Formats: sequence, structure tokens, C-alpha cells
Amino acid sequence: MGGIGAGMLLQLVGDLGSLGFILWLVHRTTTHTIPRLAKEYMTGEERLREDFKSILNQQREDFMKALERERQILTDQTERIIQAIRDIQQ
Repeated sequence: MGGIGAGMLLQLVGDLGSLGFILWLVHRTTTHTIPRLAKEYMTGEERLREDFKSILNQQREDFMKALERERQILTDQTERIIQAIRDIQQ
């Protein structure tokens, strides 16, 4: 019966050791790992958001320049057509 008591004691110490490790792991995960990962994620998201806004602004500027070039070409063509009509009428 003494052997059973000692075995149970060893088992209890072993179980508490595992339980203690699990509790420490849960504590570490919830107080350090998850907040660190969340912060890294948010930092990455912010960086992506800023990159996206920058690219979007550059595309908008490029599009506006292209529209301005097209507008100038159409204006020049319209002026040539008007001048050709005036030349025909004279």
C-alpha cells in the first residue's frame, strides 16, 4: 500500500508539472504571443494601407495626365477642323 501511495504521489507531481507547464503556456500565449502577433498584423496592415493609398494616388495622377494629353489632342484636332472649315468657306 505504501508503494501505491508513493506511485500516486509521483503521478500527482508529474500531473501538476504538466498542468503547471500548460498553465504557463496559456498565460504566455495570452499575455505575450497573441498581443505581439496582433501588433505585427496591425503594423503590416497599416503599411499595406499606406502603400495602397500611395499607389492609388500615383495611378490617379497618371490617369489625370493621360486625360489631359487626350484633351489637348482633341482640342488641337478640333481647332484644325474649325480652321479647315473656315478655309473652305473663304
